[in-house]
Amino acid sequence: MKIRTRIALLVIALLAGIALAAVNGEKILLRDHLTAAQNEWVKTVVEAVAEGVAHDTINGESLRVRNFLRRVVSRDRSLSYMFVSDFDGQIFAHTFDGGLPTAIAANFRNEAHAKSVSYLLAGDEIREVVVPLIAGMEAHLHIGVSQNKIDALIAKARNDLFQAVLLVFVIGLGLAVLVGRRMSRPLRLLAEQIQHYGEEGRDARVVVDTTEPDIKELATSFNEMIATRSRAEAELAKSEESLRTTLNSIGDAVIATDISGNVIRMNPIAANLTGWNSPDAEGLPLNQVFNIVNAKTRAPAVNPVGTVLAHGKIVGLANHTILIAKDGTEYQIADSAAPILDDKGEIVGVVLVFRNVTEEYAVQEALRTSETRLSSHL
Repeated sequence: MKIRTRIALLVIALLAGIALAAVNGEKILLRDHLTAAQNEWVKTVVEAVAEGVAHDTINGESLRVRNFLRRVVSRDRSLSYMFVSDFDGQIFAHTFDGGLPTAIAANFRNEAHAKSVSYLLAGDEIREVVVPLIAGMEAHLHIGVSQNKIDALIAKARNDLFQAVLLVFVIGLGLAVLVGRRMSRPLRLLAEQIQHYGEEGRDARVVVDTTEPDIKELATSFNEMIATRSRAEAELAKSEESLRTTLNSIGDAVIATDISGNVIRMNPIAANLTGWNSPDAEGLPLNQVFNIVNAKTRAPAVNPVGTVLAHGKIVGLANHTILIAKDGTEYQIADSAAPILDDKGEIVGVVLVFRNVTEEYAVQEALRTSETRLSSHL
């Protein structure tokens, strides 16, 4: 697939993701927005109406209150009706041409102080909000909000959002095509040179004949990366070889673990005693490779590596410890384990050094037996 095609597809996928997220989230966003707006609107209406009718309600000027309420309802298409109940719990003024509809009147008598109730009037779902007209008094303001008109606002907002997303998508698609065409040629040349580097080997260099400064900088950075990587690989290979030579020259068995207690390397003597070759043992828990038990009780011995990782100090095996090799051969061993520290002094692993002392223990046991026999004859 061509580079410019990939760029175009990437931008299209990004725009499609944005569009999908917008479509999926528009209901929540609209609902939250309208809820917040409605709450703010109710607060504003209440403050305005309270200021406009409070004095007249106290003075019993129902006609003035009714005219004021009608002016408010006529100016806001989301409002279906408004009415005020007085300090005695009676209807004081309203915006209906006749009396209160039956459903509203019945609810008012039964639940005069309900904070919110819904009605269905002439096919329109109405949500009525009830708030005190004057703090500390029994007069209340009842506001009927038309849900059908709110739904119309939601539909309009959804349509506007869809058109905006579609416009962004079309513009982004055009930009993707333009950017892809502009960038494809120098990037294709760079890609060919990088492929040539892979075929030639680590010492090859990327050379791109282009006037684009960004592409030239990218090629230079890639060449510097090649040189740095080659030097690092050479140093690592040299260090690994030196470490391997050192381990193989040590007369004792050596096993190194990581911070989790898993084997990362072992020398030939350790491989010979444990019965595990290094490639098979690497990555395994030390307990699986270095199987030790107490010579007298045959109980599993304490793993010295776990002790080092827990306490961060050098530890040694208890006397009479036996190593059971992979093939079942047993060796009397002596060992010690020490933490491996990085340049910050933090533990990054453990090195375990041990040796076969089976013959030494046999000689010591023979000497003790001879001394016992000699003592018994004296």
